[in-house]
Amino acid sequence: MTLVLRWPTCAHSVLRVTLGAIHADATIDAKPVLLPEAACAPRPPLWPDVWTAIKRDWLLLVLVMATAIAGAIASLWLPRIMGQLVNVISKSLTAAGSAPAMVATTGATATSWSHIVAALQPMNPPALRLLGLFVIKGVLTTMHIALVGVLGERMAARLRVRLYSALIHQDMAFFDISKSSELVARVATDVQEFKHTFKQCVTQGLRAMTEVTGSVLHLLHLSPSLTLALGISMPALYLLGTFYGAYLRRLSRHAKEVESTSMGTAGEGLGNVRTVKAYAAEDREVELFQAAAERAAKTNTKLAFHIGLFQGITSTSIGSMILIVLYYGGAQVAMGHMEPGELMSYLMATQAAQRSLASLGVLVGQYIKAKAAAQRVFEFTHRTPLIPTRGGQTLPSLRGDIEFSNVAFAYPARADQVVLNNFSLAVPAGTVVALCGSSGSGKTTVVSLLERFYDPRFGKVLLDGVNIRDLDPTWLREQIGYIAQQPALFSSSIRENIRYGRPDATNEEVEEAAKLANAHEFISNFSSGYETVVGERGTALSGGQRQRIAIAAAILKNPRVLILDEATSALDNQSERLVQEALDRLMKGRTVLVIAHRLTTIQNADLIVLMGKPQGKILEMGTHAQLMARRGAYYKLHHVGADI
Repeated sequence: MTLVLRWPTCAHSVLRVTLGAIHADATIDAKPVLLPEAACAPRPPLWPDVWTAIKRDWLLLVLVMATAIAGAIASLWLPRIMGQLVNVISKSLTAAGSAPAMVATTGATATSWSHIVAALQPMNPPALRLLGLFVIKGVLTTMHIALVGVLGERMAARLRVRLYSALIHQDMAFFDISKSSELVARVATDVQEFKHTFKQCVTQGLRAMTEVTGSVLHLLHLSPSLTLALGISMPALYLLGTFYGAYLRRLSRHAKEVESTSMGTAGEGLGNVRTVKAYAAEDREVELFQAAAERAAKTNTKLAFHIGLFQGITSTSIGSMILIVLYYGGAQVAMGHMEPGELMSYLMATQAAQRSLASLGVLVGQYIKAKAAAQRVFEFTHRTPLIPTRGGQTLPSLRGDIEFSNVAFAYPARADQVVLNNFSLAVPAGTVVALCGSSGSGKTTVVSLLERFYDPRFGKVLLDGVNIRDLDPTWLREQIGYIAQQPALFSSSIRENIRYGRPDATNEEVEEAAKLANAHEFISNFSSGYETVVGERGTALSGGQRQRIAIAAAILKNPRVLILDEATSALDNQSERLVQEALDRLMKGRTVLVIAHRLTTIQNADLIVLMGKPQGKILEMGTHAQLMARRGAYYKLHHVGADI
């Protein structure tokens, strides 16, 4: 049969999935749900998220804004005081007549010098005011830079924690379609870029806007007609910034996406470096990264060109305004309508406005980059996982009965490929059930559904008769222990790796678990003992040592249900014996699901389930003796000694 599955957040997105024949008594437990793409969800307003990151430091933000505005106001006094100083000098020289010329040509007496000094005495007050202004600006600049640095770092730390928390709480379907290196880039690079541009916007933006406003008011006071003439060009500059800025914003976001993809390519190659070297594929990986890097460089070059073009047009326009001031202002001085100091003050105020407008032009580009980075930072903070981390009931006691009832499932990332269809299996508490079958038959999918990494499309997964959808996911996973074929440890001490499932465990409990896992002896032989750092993913340890540490962690966690992804299949004989002894201790009294890769290792299982394609069909089921007696598919596989 063909089902039409509609994404809940995207009414326009429809995907047809052929599930084949569904059993007549199959239970539709919930509405089919597929993983929605981020683009489908409406993007929330950006700045409320930014405010959330800084509102705890609102007082610090006020101080940052106050010092920025105060520094700008101090700068606004510079043209005024300089104008006063020029007027004083002009008047003093006029009063002194041609004293300097006399000194140069006829040799003036000391009295002439005294006359000059006395004439220039009025310079002292504006000069002292100018000196005081420089000191005030220096103090305000120091305070502002220090405060904005503290604010930026606090905001960035909160953003990183919030984004990381949002990512780590996403469902497994999300990670199926996401590259970890790209997600790390969002936590690191995008937050860093947003912090940098945010600081620039606060530092230069407030200052520039204050200086523009103050300068315009000062210009209107000095010469309204000249200022109004200059103001005619302002709407054109505004429209240029609005429309060109929208284009730059789109281009910047595309550049970030392309750059993130190139970093993802590098991260994937470095993360799988052993595979790369095993296939002698270093040059191929370099070529892939080079192509991605060149695409990123091309896009960023285009972005840089258009930002430069925008700033160049803005700078040229403002420079033309300065030329108008010189012509018109010079005429005003010549006609006696304006004093030289006022022209100097007007020219400096115009230059201040020019610099501020140019800064605003730069900030338009910076703001666009900041917004693109912020959108990438906040894109996932509002994404609701399809399977929440918490919420639901907990059972006061757990026996460990497991039942799969008419389960149908397809991975959201490959929704057209049905992995399980009408799958039913009952696992009584305390039994050992081995799942075997060819690759792709659904063995791993079964245990993933049990841990509720995914929800089935149809049917139910029951634990002690309770649908696991109704159970708290965190509590559920606390009841389940998982030991992988190749366990990945964290780059911390052996003690912390064993304690990972129970952070409150004592050192004595950790060591007792290690003894039961046959790990205490080799751990004690290390110079740092339990404080030995295992390296990234545990690479400093052998495969058998990693397995025994993983078993110790499971023993310490003490789960009621245990999942083993054939933990001994990749070990040498000595390591396999030690690991198997530890597993035998761990499995006692627990419900155990074993994903089998070698038929010889599951002969003692209480129940062997042979799965096959298509759609996880159960081909045979029974004990080893029963299946061998039937001489069916299991017998044939066992007879030829096949690994699966």
